Amino acid sequence: MRKVFVSLFFVALTVTAFGQKYEMTDYKPISNIEHNGVQLEVFAMNNGGVEDYFVCLGNLGVGDDVIQLNIDPVSKLFIPLGNDLDGAIEKMTALQNIFKEDLGYTTTIDGILCPILPNGEIEPIEVIHKKVILTKNLEFVVTRNGYMRSTYIPRSTINSLAGGLKFYKKLHPAR
Repeated sequence: MRKVFVSLFFVALTVTAFGQKYEMTDYKPISNIEHNGVQLEVFAMNNGGVEDYFVCLGNLGVGDDVIQLNIDPVSKLFIPLGNDLDGAIEKMTALQNIFKEDLGYTTTIDGILCPILPNGEIEPIEVIHKKVILTKNLEFVVTRNGYMRSTYIPRSTINSLAGGLKFYKKLHPAR
């Protein structure tokens, strides 16, 4: 008799679990590349019929101008690229054009720092053109409560992500 009650209990749990409404966003990867063991990618998300494009720049270190410790493996930096493919390509081209500016050039863009998928608050992200050893990089900096969270992305990686987005546009011209 005990087996029957236990079985009915687990069946009831299963039925109630299927009765929950869970809405999953439509996630489409477009272009990705691995940099320092972290997956960076351009992707599209469909939320309520609107397709939004983002670039994920991976995890950020925590620290100051000199030392950055990578202690947060969950939070990622997302840069919104817009809700159409042409606008996304335009924003990625703007990121590429920062490399044409002088070293030390600084600008501010919108970004989202949150875990898994971009669903947090948009906040200002400082982008600085730097040269580390022999490689030109963009440093993406989020300043919170007196400490910095940053990541360095080399020119080749930005160019690869932008190239993948442009190739996707050629494959899907109607978008």
